Amino acid sequence: MNNTKTNLSLPEVMLGLLPGAGGTQRLPTIVSVPNALDMALTGKNIKPVKAKKMGLVDATVEPLGESSRLYSAVVTCKSRCC
Repeated sequence: MNNTKTNLSLPEVMLGLLPGAGGTQRLPTIVSVPNALDMALTGKNIKPVKAKKMGLVDATVEPLGESSRLYSAVVTCKSRCC
């Protein structure tokens, strides 16, 4: 989803762990090797528009509007209650 809160990354790198098979085997075949190395070594967050340019995602979609805000509010409330 093309949203300001959406990020793609390899967060395990920030904990000092090596990425799993998806990050070491599949990622370089999907995006270029320099982009895969940048993601795997730094753990940077990639925004949806940049991910589409890199070839990491096929397409981005816009949020639905009020209904998506309502849904996210319900999910947030539910996660805080349980």
